[in-house]
Amino acid sequence: MDRKRHWGRQAGRLIAIVFFAGVALLLADRARNIDWSAVGLALRSYQLPILLQALLLTVLGHLVFGAYDLIGRRYAGHHLPARRVLAIAGVSYAFNLNLGAMLGGMGFRYRLYSRQGLGTRQILRVLALALATNWTGYLLVAGTVFVLAPPELPARWPVNGLALRGAGLLLLALLAAWLAMCAFARRRDWHFRKLHLRLPSLPMALLQVALSALSWSLIALTLFSLMPDPMPLATVMGAYYLATLATLVIRVPGGLGVVEAVFLALLSPVYPEVQVLAALLAWRAIWFLLPLLPAIPLCLLLETRWRGQHEATHSVGAALGREGRPSC
Repeated sequence: MDRKRHWGRQAGRLIAIVFFAGVALLLADRARNIDWSAVGLALRSYQLPILLQALLLTVLGHLVFGAYDLIGRRYAGHHLPARRVLAIAGVSYAFNLNLGAMLGGMGFRYRLYSRQGLGTRQILRVLALALATNWTGYLLVAGTVFVLAPPELPARWPVNGLALRGAGLLLLALLAAWLAMCAFARRRDWHFRKLHLRLPSLPMALLQVALSALSWSLIALTLFSLMPDPMPLATVMGAYYLATLATLVIRVPGGLGVVEAVFLALLSPVYPEVQVLAALLAWRAIWFLLPLLPAIPLCLLLETRWRGQHEATHSVGAALGREGRPSC
């Protein structure tokens, strides 16, 4: 069994390396043929109202993502103030986008929550809940787009629209199975070593899906707001959700390079390549880099000023139940 797992991991790594190499070669080939001065001109041509619209969508999207941890607050049974929870989630998301899920999303969350007095089990419950929330929403939006309005794939790709519709049905089936478990499963408590997890109730699971679907939609809407006219929203959503699947294979922080490769492959035959690339660069600057400006000082604030306030919160949590119990 151990040998099979070893070979399975090695095969997964090999697939990721081959995929990454293919993406790198594609980007290198594209980069040699792109008129970068035209890309710079396209970036400078954005009007202020368009940039403000993208910025507003970004702020809203980051706030919605932060709400994942508000659900996690109830689920884990801790009693940190909501504003502090949103601050921790916002900082973690900003670093997650730029450094990757393990270091940014999980590493920063774990450190910042622990500095506020939460125990390991509570933090792991918050992380597990946020992870489930994020991907249940993806199952809904990506599955729906792939079934109803799949992007037109290049003829040289090994998959076609029918296969993508099948993938969409599979994603929706996985979501239905998860919701059915939350609604009807008799065994609701699961133990992994010292970690105790409980299936969320159906209302909580539905709230997770709704928030996450909104979050994924706002990401695509922000990118759509920067794309050249008259590109349909469904085209942007389909390309982005497909790029997300590719990012899962090679695990590049923020899908850097992967998203660009997928968008250029899907859209450049129909839309101006220079404008598509300019939109992607503007989106990365607004959605990924700009949130780091408040995230860095906020992280320092959480590490210093608010750190000394956790004793009272920890005392209340202890009085109400020793690190809290999961609440659904």
